[in-house]
Amino acid sequence: MDNKTLRFGWLLLLPPLSLVLYGCPGGSGTAALGTAKTTPRYAGPVLLQQSTFDVLAGDSGPSIYHLGKTIAASSVTVGSGLALAYWPIGTGPAIAPVTLVPASASLNAPTFVAVNQHDQAVSSDGRVWTNLTSSSPSTIQLSSSFTLRSIDSAGVVSGSVGAPPQAGVPTIWLPGQTAPTFLKLPAGTASGFAVGSNASGIVIGSAFGEGTALDGFIWPSPSMAPVACVIPGTNIPATPEFINDAGTILAHYQSADGVDHNVVWSLNQPNPTPVDIGTISGTLDARAMNSSGQVVGDTGTFVDIGEGRDFGGVGTIHAFFWDPVSRKIQDLNYLIPPNSGWVLNAAVDINDDGVIRVSGTFNGVGAECLLLPLSGRSAGKPAYRLAPGPAARVPAAR
Repeated sequence: MDNKTLRFGWLLLLPPLSLVLYGCPGGSGTAALGTAKTTPRYAGPVLLQQSTFDVLAGDSGPSIYHLGKTIAASSVTVGSGLALAYWPIGTGPAIAPVTLVPASASLNAPTFVAVNQHDQAVSSDGRVWTNLTSSSPSTIQLSSSFTLRSIDSAGVVSGSVGAPPQAGVPTIWLPGQTAPTFLKLPAGTASGFAVGSNASGIVIGSAFGEGTALDGFIWPSPSMAPVACVIPGTNIPATPEFINDAGTILAHYQSADGVDHNVVWSLNQPNPTPVDIGTISGTLDARAMNSSGQVVGDTGTFVDIGEGRDFGGVGTIHAFFWDPVSRKIQDLNYLIPPNSGWVLNAAVDINDDGVIRVSGTFNGVGAECLLLPLSGRSAGKPAYRLAPGPAARVPAAR
């Protein structure tokens, strides 16, 4: 669920947004960093073995392990090729992959684009998978030339039909149907794409306006015309990234000072209050949100908060967790036991059980892991056990 490469087709030259800043002292926009100086909340990493990274929409970031309820799914390196596979979520020290499609050396070897909480998945070759973890998973093949981006809890697939990036039509595929359902393009636009939907039938996405400007839109239902994605109470447009079944939307905008903001609000409230989740040292990249509104991602620059623990030094990007209960951005490196050997650089997905997929390094070597919630955690205070993941590239500092 990483759409960050789609965000920067436009630059919004507007003043910084005046919103409720959760965990932001004095409303400065720089979030208080939550730490765990006593009891770790996540214990010992679980490695996902034989991993590789897949590239979505030209993203040069870390590998993507899409999380369902019981699995992490992506691709593995087998010999000189890539195989479609999943990893059962469980305790470590390591988890071996289960291969679904034999390895291919082709540049077009399929990867999983997304997995939902029912372990249904969609792969880049246009197959929708059900009973993924059974001995004989079933698939249907979607029609048309497509770019696929997500699958929601009801099994609706979002994406576009046509050649990317600017010749596509925003599209969804309804459960069990191979033919696309085209969404109405916003007035004044010629192309676009859907990035996600929820169980209520709300679809979010973007469309290209004049030139290469990228504008965000919300389709209240697949049959309705879209409305502009504007942060409530303002005239500031934003790019929607995620929507969950509770109707919470997470959107992105960039202020005139070049700072990227991630804002959440509820579409189910008549007068919603938008919440800027804040930044750490001016930068924060939200990568995923679950049905509880918990958000994970990475910070642009690590700030030493004085504990004397070495997480790669100042300037190293770090994985973060944010939730609407504690209202704090928390560096995941402080929520695992000290001296674990891990540096957690980017949290790229979180499922509804609070399991987080993280990219980082283990003893200086690029690796992937799962963070598994520990029992007995209190609301707003996630407790995680590191579940090791397959070796993979560490994201480069921006």
